[in-house]
Amino acid sequence: RHILLLNVSFREDASLFEKKKALGGKCERIKNIVQESSVTWQDGFIELVETNDLFGNSAEKIAEAIVAAVESGNA
Repeated sequence: RHILLLNVSFREDASLFEKKKALGGKCERIKNIVQESSVTWQDGFIELVETNDLFGNSAEKIAEAIVAAVESGNA
């Protein structure tokens, strides 16, 4: 048996374009889930989420965080 351990880190200074490109289809899923909550999508919403969370959490969790931020006026 072998165990592989990876320590992944993300560039915090990545641009919005780079984040969207790296997320690929996940970005579209996040957008769709946010829109299902009757929130008008803005690409800048991606910037509301910490980079580690953006790539480490599910699209559903990310969308929930974005909707909560928008509804609380923090967006």
